[in-house]
Amino acid sequence: MSKKRNPLPAAERKALVVQAVIQIAAECNPESITTAFIAERMGLSQSAIFKHFPTKESIREEVMQWTAENLMESVRAAAREASESLAGLEAVFDAHLSFVVRYPGVPRILFSELQRGEQSDVSEQARALMKQYSKLLCELLKQGKSRGAIREDLDEKTAAMAFIGMIQGLIMQTLVAGKSAVAKKQAQSTFAIYRRGIGIGEV
Repeated sequence: MSKKRNPLPAAERKALVVQAVIQIAAECNPESITTAFIAERMGLSQSAIFKHFPTKESIREEVMQWTAENLMESVRAAAREASESLAGLEAVFDAHLSFVVRYPGVPRILFSELQRGEQSDVSEQARALMKQYSKLLCELLKQGKSRGAIREDLDEKTAAMAFIGMIQGLIMQTLVAGKSAVAKKQAQSTFAIYRRGIGIGEV
């Protein structure tokens, strides 16, 4: 006689749903992901999904919260381990791209939320993430200026925006090519151009 499997704890089940959404988003437009699609991917019924998430919006909120927490944790850890500010910026750059290679559905989800016309709690979460990221970059740029490694006339906000745009460009190339390794291959030469633009004595 077969034993019944013990049901997973609610937190663990919710985490699995989040990961399923991120995996599906790597394969298709996040806008097209339905609870039926998620349930089918996980081998569950839709009612099992709704047991933990009352609405599709609540799933999106959980996915965006996971994205914000884990991406920021990755880039902050990379910045802390660097010996100086320019190295910190490059470490953040590499950590972000590594995160995207590991979770290719994340940039699709983030772009989708940022491009939404209507305001929602999830789009606000996405914008808050971008603000946190920009703040971290500005802090690293200010440190570099105070230590003489970065040009004094550099505008930190503009440089942070350029940094984010540089990563987004690489990610877009990855999405178009359908190969997650594309961004990693071009990362070193791309960052070298950025570094020459902001650094003192860079050639």
